[in-house]
Amino acid sequence: LVKTDNDAPVVSGENVDGKKGACCETKSVEVNNNTNPNISEYQELPEIPDILMVNQDGYQRRISEVLKDKITVINFIYTSCTSVCQILTSNFRQLEKALDSIDKNNDVQLISISIDPGTDTPDRLRQYADKQRIDLSRWTLLVSGINSIERFSRSLGFSNIDKSTHAPGVVIWDDIDKRWQRFVGITPPHILSNEIGKLPAIKG
Repeated sequence: LVKTDNDAPVVSGENVDGKKGACCETKSVEVNNNTNPNISEYQELPEIPDILMVNQDGYQRRISEVLKDKITVINFIYTSCTSVCQILTSNFRQLEKALDSIDKNNDVQLISISIDPGTDTPDRLRQYADKQRIDLSRWTLLVSGINSIERFSRSLGFSNIDKSTHAPGVVIWDDIDKRWQRFVGITPPHILSNEIGKLPAIKG
Protein backbone atom coordinates (compact mmCIF):
# COMPACT_ATOMS: atom_id res chain seq x y z
CA LEU A 1 0.00 0.00 0.00
CA VAL A 2 3.00 2.30 0.06
CA LYS A 3 5.37 3.65 -2.55
CA THR A 4 8.94 4.57 -1.63
CA ASP A 5 9.63 8.31 -1.61
CA ASN A 6 13.13 9.73 -1.25
CA ASP A 7 12.09 13.37 -0.80
CA ALA A 8 13.71 14.32 2.51
CA PRO A 9 11.81 16.54 4.94
CA VAL A 10 12.58 20.22 5.26
CA VAL A 11 13.74 20.87 8.80
CA SER A 12 14.72 24.52 8.65
CA GLY A 13 12.72 27.69 8.27
CA GLU A 14 12.03 31.15 9.57
CA ASN A 15 10.01 31.62 12.74
CA VAL A 16 7.18 34.00 11.98
CA ASP A 17 5.41 34.28 15.34
CA GLY A 18 2.82 36.98 15.35
CA LYS A 19 2.01 36.77 11.65
CA LYS A 20 -1.31 35.40 10.49
CA GLY A 21 -1.38 32.59 7.98
CA ALA A 22 -2.70 33.46 4.55
CA CYS A 23 -5.93 31.53 4.95
CA CYS A 24 -6.68 33.46 8.11
CA GLU A 25 -6.42 36.75 6.27
CA THR A 26 -8.82 35.80 3.49
CA LYS A 27 -11.69 34.02 5.19
CA SER A 28 -13.49 33.58 8.47
CA VAL A 29 -15.08 30.37 9.67
CA GLU A 30 -18.11 29.74 11.78
CA VAL A 31 -18.57 26.27 13.18
CA ASN A 32 -21.76 24.59 14.34
CA ASN A 33 -21.14 21.27 16.03
CA ASN A 34 -24.48 20.04 14.71
CA THR A 35 -23.38 20.40 11.09
CA ASN A 36 -23.03 17.33 8.90
CA PRO A 37 -19.64 17.17 7.16
CA ASN A 38 -19.16 15.33 3.89
CA ILE A 39 -18.35 11.82 5.13
CA SER A 40 -17.26 9.03 2.82
CA GLU A 41 -18.02 5.36 3.36
CA TYR A 42 -15.23 3.12 4.63
CA GLN A 43 -13.08 1.82 1.78
CA GLU A 44 -10.06 -0.41 1.32
CA LEU A 45 -6.79 1.35 2.07
CA PRO A 46 -5.41 3.27 -0.92
CA GLU A 47 -1.82 3.21 -2.12
CA ILE A 48 0.15 6.01 -0.48
CA PRO A 49 3.71 7.32 -0.94
CA ASP A 50 5.96 6.13 1.87
CA ILE A 51 7.24 9.60 2.69
CA LEU A 52 9.87 10.37 5.30
CA MET A 53 8.55 12.66 8.02
CA VAL A 54 9.96 14.47 11.06
CA ASN A 55 8.07 14.87 14.33
CA GLN A 56 8.08 17.71 16.85
CA ASP A 57 11.11 16.18 18.59
CA GLY A 58 13.19 15.93 15.42
CA TYR A 59 12.85 12.17 14.95
CA GLN A 60 12.49 10.87 11.39
CA ARG A 61 10.12 8.02 10.49
CA ARG A 62 8.53 6.67 7.34
CA ILE A 63 4.79 7.20 7.24
CA SER A 64 4.31 3.44 6.84
CA GLU A 65 5.99 2.97 10.22
CA VAL A 66 3.84 5.66 11.82
CA LEU A 67 0.60 4.13 10.56
CA LYS A 68 1.49 0.46 11.07
CA ASP A 69 -0.98 -1.52 13.21
CA LYS A 70 -2.72 1.62 14.47
CA ILE A 71 -5.93 3.53 13.90
CA THR A 72 -4.78 7.02 12.94
CA VAL A 73 -6.82 10.21 12.71
CA ILE A 74 -5.05 12.64 10.36
CA ASN A 75 -5.53 16.34 9.67
CA PHE A 76 -3.49 19.00 7.87
CA ILE A 77 -2.66 22.29 9.59
CA TYR A 78 0.04 24.95 9.85
CA THR A 79 1.10 26.71 13.02
CA SER A 80 0.84 30.33 11.89
CA CYS A 81 -2.83 29.94 10.94
CA THR A 82 -5.15 31.63 13.45
CA SER A 83 -8.51 30.53 12.06
CA VAL A 84 -9.34 27.17 10.50
CA CYS A 85 -6.31 25.34 11.89
CA GLN A 86 -7.09 26.56 15.39
CA ILE A 87 -10.53 24.98 15.09
CA LEU A 88 -9.09 21.73 13.76
CA THR A 89 -6.62 21.63 16.63
CA SER A 90 -9.33 22.36 19.20
CA ASN A 91 -11.46 19.56 17.78
CA PHE A 92 -8.53 17.15 17.96
CA ARG A 93 -7.92 18.17 21.56
CA GLN A 94 -11.52 17.30 22.42
CA LEU A 95 -11.27 14.06 20.48
CA GLU A 96 -8.11 13.15 22.36
CA LYS A 97 -10.01 13.41 25.64
CA ALA A 98 -12.91 11.34 24.29
CA LEU A 99 -10.54 8.57 23.22
CA ASP A 100 -9.49 8.01 26.83
CA SER A 101 -12.88 6.43 27.48
CA ILE A 102 -13.37 4.42 24.28
CA ASP A 103 -9.84 3.34 23.33
CA LYS A 104 -8.87 0.97 26.11
CA ASN A 105 -6.00 -0.68 24.22
CA ASN A 106 -4.37 2.54 23.01
CA ASP A 107 -4.94 1.60 19.38
CA VAL A 108 -5.81 5.14 18.23
CA GLN A 109 -3.34 7.94 17.56
CA LEU A 110 -3.78 11.48 16.24
CA ILE A 111 -1.49 13.06 13.64
CA SER A 112 -1.40 16.67 12.50
CA ILE A 113 0.70 17.20 9.37
CA SER A 114 1.99 20.69 8.66
CA ILE A 115 1.48 22.04 5.14
CA ASP A 116 4.04 24.79 5.77
CA PRO A 117 7.45 23.08 5.97
CA GLY A 118 9.28 26.34 5.29
CA THR A 119 8.13 27.64 8.68
CA ASP A 120 7.13 24.64 10.72
CA THR A 121 10.42 23.21 11.89
CA PRO A 122 10.40 20.53 14.62
CA ASP A 123 11.13 23.24 17.21
CA ARG A 124 8.23 25.29 15.92
CA LEU A 125 5.93 22.25 16.07
CA ARG A 126 7.02 21.59 19.65
CA GLN A 127 6.27 25.19 20.61
CA TYR A 128 2.86 24.85 19.01
CA ALA A 129 2.19 21.64 20.93
CA ASP A 130 3.06 23.34 24.21
CA LYS A 131 0.93 26.39 23.41
CA GLN A 132 -2.06 24.27 22.36
CA ARG A 133 -1.76 21.94 25.38
CA ILE A 134 -1.35 18.90 23.15
CA ASP A 135 -0.80 15.57 24.91
CA LEU A 136 2.04 14.10 22.86
CA SER A 137 1.56 10.62 24.30
CA ARG A 138 -1.22 10.06 21.73
CA TRP A 139 -0.92 13.00 19.33
CA THR A 140 2.05 13.68 17.04
CA LEU A 141 2.89 16.69 14.88
CA LEU A 142 4.72 15.89 11.62
CA VAL A 143 6.32 17.75 8.73
CA SER A 144 8.05 16.73 5.51
CA GLY A 145 9.18 18.26 2.24
CA ILE A 146 6.42 20.12 0.40
CA ASN A 147 6.46 17.70 -2.56
CA SER A 148 6.05 14.75 -0.21
CA ILE A 149 3.22 16.44 1.67
CA GLU A 150 1.42 17.21 -1.59
CA ARG A 151 1.77 13.64 -2.81
CA PHE A 152 0.58 12.21 0.49
CA SER A 153 -2.42 14.54 0.76
CA ARG A 154 -3.45 13.77 -2.83
CA SER A 155 -3.32 10.04 -2.10
CA LEU A 156 -5.91 10.71 0.63
CA GLY A 157 -8.15 12.70 -1.69
CA PHE A 158 -7.10 16.22 -0.70
CA SER A 159 -5.77 17.87 -3.84
CA ASN A 160 -5.11 21.37 -2.47
CA ILE A 161 -2.77 22.16 0.41
CA ASP A 162 -2.13 25.79 -0.51
CA LYS A 163 -2.28 27.85 2.69
CA SER A 164 -4.55 30.50 1.19
CA THR A 165 -7.20 28.15 -0.12
CA HIS A 166 -6.85 24.70 1.44
CA ALA A 167 -10.07 23.08 2.63
CA PRO A 168 -10.19 21.39 6.05
CA GLY A 169 -10.58 17.66 6.23
CA VAL A 170 -9.87 14.61 8.36
CA VAL A 171 -9.01 10.99 7.60
CA ILE A 172 -9.48 7.94 9.79
CA TRP A 173 -6.87 5.39 8.68
CA ASP A 174 -7.48 1.94 10.19
CA ASP A 175 -4.34 -0.10 9.63
CA ILE A 176 -5.68 -2.88 11.86
CA ASP A 177 -8.70 -3.83 9.75
CA LYS A 178 -7.34 -2.24 6.55
CA ARG A 179 -9.97 0.40 5.91
CA TRP A 180 -10.16 4.17 5.76
CA GLN A 181 -12.68 6.99 5.77
CA ARG A 182 -12.45 10.64 4.68
CA PHE A 183 -14.30 13.64 6.14
CA VAL A 184 -14.41 16.85 4.12
CA GLY A 185 -15.05 20.04 6.09
CA ILE A 186 -14.73 20.83 9.78
CA THR A 187 -15.85 17.66 11.52
CA PRO A 188 -17.04 17.95 15.15
CA PRO A 189 -15.11 15.71 17.55
CA HIS A 190 -18.21 13.79 18.64
CA ILE A 191 -18.77 12.61 15.05
CA LEU A 192 -15.16 11.42 14.81
CA SER A 193 -15.35 9.63 18.16
CA ASN A 194 -18.63 7.96 17.16
CA GLU A 195 -17.10 6.69 13.91
CA ILE A 196 -14.00 5.45 15.71
CA GLY A 197 -16.19 3.68 18.26
CA LYS A 198 -17.78 1.64 15.45
CA LEU A 199 -14.47 0.20 14.26
CA PRO A 200 -14.03 -3.56 14.95
CA ALA A 201 -10.77 -3.06 16.85
CA ILE A 202 -12.46 -0.60 19.21
CA LYS A 203 -15.78 -2.45 19.58
CA GLY A 204 -13.85 -5.54 20.61
